[in-house]
Order: sequence, then structure tokens, then C-alpha cells
Amino acid sequence: MKIILVLLTIIGGVVTLSCNSNEKQQAAATKEAIKKTGRTDTTEVFQAPTVSEYHKINEDEIIKDLPVKKFVIIDSTNFDNYRTEGVVDNAFIKRIKFQTSNTTAEQFRIRYRVLFSDNFNAIVITYRDGEHELITTLVTLDRSGHIIDQLDIAYDEVAESAFCKIGRLEKDRICIQSWNYMSEVPTHEETVFLMLETGRFKSL
Repeated sequence: MKIILVLLTIIGGVVTLSCNSNEKQQAAATKEAIKKTGRTDTTEVFQAPTVSEYHKINEDEIIKDLPVKKFVIIDSTNFDNYRTEGVVDNAFIKRIKFQTSNTTAEQFRIRYRVLFSDNFNAIVITYRDGEHELITTLVTLDRSGHIIDQLDIAYDEVAESAFCKIGRLEKDRICIQSWNYMSEVPTHEETVFLMLETGRFKSL
């Protein structure tokens, strides 16, 4: 019996040494393959996305998941309704290098997208400028996620509730009405921009 136990122990030791030797050989082969190919797996062809590709993937996903509004679109975004749609993603705002009208801008919300053209993406972003002002901006992006142009299309303020902007978005143009309620009879001015195929806005 003792002889059998001794033999089993010897066989077990030989098998263990053999397995360890094989594992070391496989580990060495894997390291060599990584040095030669830069891949982390020798049995699977896998290329991790670069930083810029990773950002583009995220941007595409965020834009794709936004609600789509169809023409004609009236944007009268104000403090009462701006939180009802879209997403909050400050990393996205930084990546596209969104330009605000003031350094006190905060609470960015990416709200919806507009299908002007297949050549570029168009999204609408709303943000607060201090405690009393709310600005809504139409932004066009090229397919690499870089801003082509941007235009403020709506505005609301609650300090005096005397000024606001309302945007009307059509397939080929944007009309913006700027209202002034300081006098007994409210007044307004209208500005019109063409939506070019390049993704830029042209004032008329």
C-alpha cells in the first residue's frame, strides 16, 4: 500500500511539473506575440479603439438616442419645460468644445436632434447662464463630431420676465423672434437664417 501511495505521489509531481512547464511556455509565447503584433490575445484578432474613435462611438450613441423632432419645430424652451427631454452629459459637451455665451454657463442638457441633412448632425442644447437666464442653442456637427456652426434659437429669463426668444425651425431656414415685454405693448424683432447644406447658418 505504501508503495502505491509513493508511486501516486511521484506521478502527481511529474504531472504538476509538466503542467507548470506548459503554462510557462504558453505565457512566454503570449508575451512574444504581444511584442510582435501588439495584440492581447494570440487566438483572436482584436483592435481596441483609439481615444478619438472611442469618443466618436460615444457621440454617435448619444446623438442616435436623442428624440427626433419633425418640421415645423417651434422651440419656446423656458424654465418650466426644459428638463422634460434629452440627457445630461457634460463629457459630451466638453468633447465637442461647445461654445457658450458666458463663463457662468451650467446645467447643460442635450435635448433633441433635427434631421436637416444627411451631411451633418444637428442637435439642440439648453443650458442655464446664472440663476435667471436660460439659453437654447442649435448646433451642427460633422461626422467626426466637430462643431460646424451654432445658433441661439430660444431664450428665457426670470429676473424680470421681460425678454424671450422663440425659434421656428423649417427644413431650409430658421426664424427667431426676439420679444420685449418692457413696454405696455410687447414688441418683437425677427431674424432669419438659411440652413445651408454645409451645416452652416447664413443670415438673410
